[in-house]
Amino acid sequence: MEPNAFVSLYKPKGVSSFKVLSSLKKALNTKKVGHMGTLDPLAEGILPVAVGKYTKLIPYVNLLPKKYEVEIFFGMNSETLDSEGVVLDALPKLDSQLDLETLQKVVEDFVGKIDQIPPKYSAIKINGQRAYKLARENNIDVEQIKSRPVELFSVSDFKLQDQILSFTLECGSGFYVRSLVRDIGVRLALPCFMLSLKRTQVGAFNLDNASRETDYKYLDLDSVIKDVNILKVNYEHAELICNGMPLELSLADGFYWVFDSNNELAFCSSSNNILTVIRRLC
Repeated sequence: MEPNAFVSLYKPKGVSSFKVLSSLKKALNTKKVGHMGTLDPLAEGILPVAVGKYTKLIPYVNLLPKKYEVEIFFGMNSETLDSEGVVLDALPKLDSQLDLETLQKVVEDFVGKIDQIPPKYSAIKINGQRAYKLARENNIDVEQIKSRPVELFSVSDFKLQDQILSFTLECGSGFYVRSLVRDIGVRLALPCFMLSLKRTQVGAFNLDNASRETDYKYLDLDSVIKDVNILKVNYEHAELICNGMPLELSLADGFYWVFDSNNELAFCSSSNNILTVIRRLC
């Protein structure tokens, strides 16, 4: 039987999001899988996934905050802003001495609401084409990529080892860590690139509830979509709900998981004692 589930899938470094999703589909014998925020192949960490009919609930899942652990290497630039194409065994030495207090202050200056230009090697679209495709064809002008408002909630746990600065950050939707790394280098007038990136949390999806390889664990509905009430209905009401019909019931306003005696039926909302079906699961 095809499962309906949420999975906090851990994507290893060097593997595409598509590949780990393909493995999940095969293991769970399903074609209905939807991810909520892809990861670049060189990044690792949490990939929030909906399986089966729960893919219909993706618009209602809170995907904030997003948490990352990032490492920045100072002393060399990268075309892609990360370690793609970089020979890691032959990294150059930096002439100047790095100071942790100075580096931390520069990074902290980016906390808050800022305008950020996405990397040219990214999935944003320019005139209907992905930016990374245009960049690889050497057919992109940086000025074509417009800045957009994003938010960096916090930065913490700063460490400096030789030429590598590491720290943890929390950010909002649409935030590019590679762009932050680029802008830090510009502010310091130092060449740098993102050496590594690990996503440790996306909303309720985190390392503690992560699934690795074939050891898949399902997340509870109420842990993924908060503040949802549970409602059990009789056979007559269940039939109407499965047909997408609204019901007049004396209920408090809000969202509801609706069940019959055996199965979950729908994700609904109640307003002025009218229960309306948002997404059917039956």
